[in-house]
Amino acid sequence: MKHSFIASLVFIMLLFSGSGNAEDYIDQRCKDILSIGGYASHVLKVDEDDKKKLTEYCQLYYGIKDREPDYINDALNSIVERSNGLAFLKDIDFKMKTFEAKDGENGLGFSYNYHKTNQLTEYQFNIDKNLTTGMSWNVSATGNVAFDSAINPADFLDTRFSISGFRDYGGVSTFATEETFRALNKLDDDAVNLEGDALRQNRRRHKEIVRSFFSTQVYIDYDLNVGLESNQSFTQKQWTYGAKIALDIKSYGKDSKLAAWNIVDYPFAFIRLLTGYDNAAVLTPLGSTFPTFVIGIDHVDPIDNDNRTAVGAEGKFERMKGEVYFRTPIAKVGKQDIYINADFRYWKEIDPIDAIELAELDEFDYTTLSISSGNGIYVSYSEGRLPFDLKDQQVYELGWKFHFN
Repeated sequence: MKHSFIASLVFIMLLFSGSGNAEDYIDQRCKDILSIGGYASHVLKVDEDDKKKLTEYCQLYYGIKDREPDYINDALNSIVERSNGLAFLKDIDFKMKTFEAKDGENGLGFSYNYHKTNQLTEYQFNIDKNLTTGMSWNVSATGNVAFDSAINPADFLDTRFSISGFRDYGGVSTFATEETFRALNKLDDDAVNLEGDALRQNRRRHKEIVRSFFSTQVYIDYDLNVGLESNQSFTQKQWTYGAKIALDIKSYGKDSKLAAWNIVDYPFAFIRLLTGYDNAAVLTPLGSTFPTFVIGIDHVDPIDNDNRTAVGAEGKFERMKGEVYFRTPIAKVGKQDIYINADFRYWKEIDPIDAIELAELDEFDYTTLSISSGNGIYVSYSEGRLPFDLKDQQVYELGWKFHFN
């Protein structure tokens, strides 16, 4: 990895201060364009409200032209909030990004992650087993798009429809009684007159009572799905029909047994100790950040897949796929939490023909590591191959997530 982890962490912290100069320059340019000779008022015949809208679109144009993702974010937010026709964007995790591939090519683009869920059945809660079950239908779409499609280093779009069910065990283990609320209220009242060790003991007891109502949560999701995978120009595409199951286990107590088994969180627990996150005084991995695991199987129908066609493989095939996702906090800058995110995806064709194996088209894996903040700034590093790729890639990204809500 060319950029060190520490360098990326320091860099993202510095981004909180913002640059301002590029934004001021864009603002002034748009004001000048709309004020020269009273152009907006006298030539375009627009009122002040329309003039404001024109300014917003001017800012968006120059934000894209000057490759200023943070400024594009601010300009587009204003347009979306005003335009009901764009309200669907509020359901999208949308990120403007600049990326740099291993071969030195770079460009401006964006990623999107859309997920919409609707109930198929009423959710059922079994109080004796502390179990919630239900079924829903889901629409999802994820992808990475470059404004110059020829230099898209992560050229893979995945659009999917599924029917799913879930079983959610644990979480809140019991119900609070009036005595519990009286005890918590008394602790709050006593805290007003306490300080030092006495206050810390009071707060510690308060947390202990609250945590006693939480148990380890086990969430299992399973589905049948149909999807369309493609590159951004849709010159390469394939239909998939499959099923998958996901397992997510979380434990919210700091002393949970699950936390001790969360081995991937130990390095980041050390960072939390160094940064003083959540007043960390000892090395404490978190049970609430235990990785999420997904495994599935697909029947794939390649409509257009030049890589497979070139080696004489034109038929349908079956594949296994898996994903492991991990997210944990490491620091706080001002009021913003800083997170580490890791995502590993894997695809493996079942019983491929010799030509596919020789061409190394039977197996793909892609790993993304990123540092992100609560206000949307992130930097990331990705390595590997996505379906439709012929060779491994290394991609660095810097971007801003849109906040439409």
